[in-house]
Order: sequence, then structure tokens, then C-alpha cells
Amino acid sequence: SSESDCTNNLETTRTTSSTTTTSSSSSELPEYDESIETTTTTSSTPIFDTTLVSIQQCITAYNQQQQQQQKQKQGGAPSSKIVFIDGSWYHKPNPITNKFRNPTREFQIGPRLPSARYLNIDELATTSTLFPNDNDNANDNDNNANNNPRKNPTTTTGAGGLQLQLPHMMPPPHLFGLSMDAYNIRKEDTVVVYGRRGALFTPRVWFLFVCMGHEEGKVHLLQGSLEDYVEEGGVVELDSLLADTTTKDGDHGDHGDGDDGDDNRQNDGNDDRYDYYASMGEGYTDCFDEGVLNVTRLYHRHYSTTIPEYKMDVISAMNICGKEEVLDAVNQYLDGADADDDDDDDDGDSTTTTTTAVGATKETTNKKDDTNSTSNNTSNSNSSTSRRFEKTIILDTRGSGYAKNGHMPSAIHLPYTSIATPTNSLKIRSKFELEKLFEERVAGVDVLDPELKIILSCGSGVSVCHGYLALKELGRNITEENTRIYDGSWKEWGKDEDLPKIFPGEE
Repeated sequence: SSESDCTNNLETTRTTSSTTTTSSSSSELPEYDESIETTTTTSSTPIFDTTLVSIQQCITAYNQQQQQQQKQKQGGAPSSKIVFIDGSWYHKPNPITNKFRNPTREFQIGPRLPSARYLNIDELATTSTLFPNDNDNANDNDNNANNNPRKNPTTTTGAGGLQLQLPHMMPPPHLFGLSMDAYNIRKEDTVVVYGRRGALFTPRVWFLFVCMGHEEGKVHLLQGSLEDYVEEGGVVELDSLLADTTTKDGDHGDHGDGDDGDDNRQNDGNDDRYDYYASMGEGYTDCFDEGVLNVTRLYHRHYSTTIPEYKMDVISAMNICGKEEVLDAVNQYLDGADADDDDDDDDGDSTTTTTTAVGATKETTNKKDDTNSTSNNTSNSNSSTSRRFEKTIILDTRGSGYAKNGHMPSAIHLPYTSIATPTNSLKIRSKFELEKLFEERVAGVDVLDPELKIILSCGSGVSVCHGYLALKELGRNITEENTRIYDGSWKEWGKDEDLPKIFPGEE
């Protein structure tokens, strides 16, 4: 597959950099020389003033951008650009065909928004293949830890010492920066994430940019799908990026993509599919396979030798926490529940708790000794582990898995499906509707209180971003300390026999 093939070069000759093509399997980072200037551009006024943008807003902004580019060709000043990111990702089979859709192939076949990039959250991640040492056993005093900008495990020890592979964990900022260079995305560019009809989790890609420090106010989510965009008259690209274009028209039927809407597609009749790369980063075209970034190849060719021009201002993904921080919150709750029940037991039996209570008052002792001494998810300022909040709640955004598979003590169920509209999974509910939802689901809790710490969890760190987005839309003053996403989520927590859980029927 293209994900694991690090030697298959594109058949068409493309420009490569003579200074950054050294192959290396090392995860060590190149030394940053402060005397070397990276490419920067003066920030421009945000194009959109809201995180969620309508299709018509995007169409208007894109048309204006085209006009600006014409002026630039005539000698105007360079400006930031709009970049469309296809964040389609599917966690279940197509209900019609009972087959998993292939978002990579769908992107390659088209249609796509103009000059869109496809971002695969399973590839642009801290994978166990590329970062085998990035796990729970990493010690901050170990030499490898100094080159571990993310400090979040891809493997963790479960029952019986089994090593678990955790999917789509947040990537090291260095890898993210290189990917942005390959995509030719600058920090001041306006990013709009979209998905195809049937894709539910574009907020995860939106949050990836947010937690990596992309310029505030310039990361957005399209309200609606690619198909909605076509239906409303938006221009899209038709040309296939596949080497074999004979399947371009016949492959759509299996995906349930709806009407092709050919009337408003760009197709100038040019069969040179590699014109697509004109908008990609110079020196990185050999890291693409038919229009899709091969992150493994990017890693081997650039990770230890290239400093990204996309300037990274974070040393690890922001607002991300690990299981130790979650355990601390759970133990605070259990200690408070024990105190309320006049229970002197020390084990904090999770089977006696309920899921509607809020975090207990501040405590100074954890149930497990030294769990935070080597926490692998400290924030960029390390302040999240030093500050103690009076109250902490855990919001679990899973769907049916919450009741079917169990949950953490005190976790409050906030299904991600309730955050999207019932008629369109790629549209987020209005602020008024979200307020009503939180009043119902998180009764008696003021989620806008900045002194309330909120930890969000889900199945594997994907739908949890719906919860983060909903809090932002409600107007919560989010800081790195007071709002945290548990990257490993139930995928990690549920398999660790030492962590407290409430299973079905135990409440």
C-alpha cells in the first residue's frame, strides 16, 4: 500500500530539493539554528469571523481569492490563501453496501474542492511504526524523551502486559510542520476543513490544526458536505489523480456519493494530472502518491534533516492529556464520593458510583502513587499538571459504546451525534440548540465557568473533538489548562485492567 511503500517513486518527473532528500530512519530531530530564517508572512485579517462557515461564504471567499491572485500576477502584494482540506474518515461500513469506504481513493477520483489536500488522521499521527519508542514507558530522563515532542503513547500495556496499538494519536509538531510544508500551507493561510456526505468526523481534523497552533481565527469547518457544496453551485475539480483514469467515472457507484453535478466542475481537458502538484510544496512532490501525501515517505526523507518553514510554536499538541491526568480527576471524584458516603475504604470501588455527579473538591493525594511523576502528556507550559482545579468533569462523547462497553467513574455522556444536526451530520447545531443540549445532558454544571476543568474522552480520540468544538461554540473561554482532550480515550483506558471502570449493569 502507499502508506507503507517508502521506495515507490511517482512515475512522472517532478522537482525535488537537492538539500532535503537524505533518507533516514532516525526519529531524531535536526538541530534548529536560530540564525536560519524561516519563511514568514505578515498576518492578514481573518477571512471568516466564525469557526463554522457556510457553503455560500466559502464560495464567495474563493471567488474573491481568485480575483486577488489575478492582481498578484499583475504585481500586487502576496496574500494569505484559502486552503481546502478533505478530512473525510469513516469508522463504520457504508450502510448501503456494508463495505468500508476508501476516503483516499474517493479524493483521488474526485470531485474535490479546488486544489484541496487530503489529510488522513491515521497517517499524520504518532504511529507505532514511525515512533516505536513513544509509549508509556518513555522516561523524561531518557535521551529519547528529549526528542519526543508529543509525549503521548501509541502503545500502552493492557491486561497481561499486552502491548496495545493506539490509532491516530496526535503527531509530533515537527511531523505536522513538515506535512504543512508538503501541502504548501503557511501559518497565516486560512484552512477550511470539509468532508464527503457520510463522513462524520471532520472536527477531528479541525482540532488537529488548532492543537498544533495554527493561527487563531484561521481554521474553519464547512457547514455541509462536498455534495452539498456541489448542489449549491460551488466549483470543484473533476480530474482524477489516479495513474489509471479508466475507473474515474465508474468507481463512484460503490461510495453512495450522490449526483455528480458535472455542470460546475473544473475540467480544462488537460490529462496531465500532475498539474495538481503546482499548488503543493516545492521539493516535496516525491512524497505524494497520486495526489495523497505519503507520511511514511515524508518522515524517512525529511524528519531528521529538514526544519519546516511552517513555524511551530508548540513543543507538543496543545490541550491534550494522558491517562494519568484523567485518573487524577477520577480519583478526585472517588475520594469525594467516599467522603459523602462516610466510606473509609481506600480502594474507591467504582461500582458504587453514579455518572451524574460532578468532580469533587480539591484533593492532594492520588489513588495511584507516582502516576504523574512521568506523565507523558504535559502541556507546553507544564502548567496543566501543576495547577489543581476545584472541580473537574469528564465528558464522554461516544455513541452506543458508552453504555455497551462501560465508562470511567463520573463520566457524563454527551453523544457526538447530538452535537450535529439530525438531518446533516456535517452541520453543527446552533448555539441555542447546543445550550439546550448541555442543559439537558450536563445538568447543574456551568460549562462556561473557566474555573471548571473539563476533560473530554471518547472511543479513540476522534469524536471527542465534537465536544471541544461545541464548548467553543457555546463561548467557553478555553485555555490549555481548563479544557483537555484525552487522546488515548477508551481505546487505552478500557484495556488497562488497573484503571477504574463502570461496566454495564454495575451502576
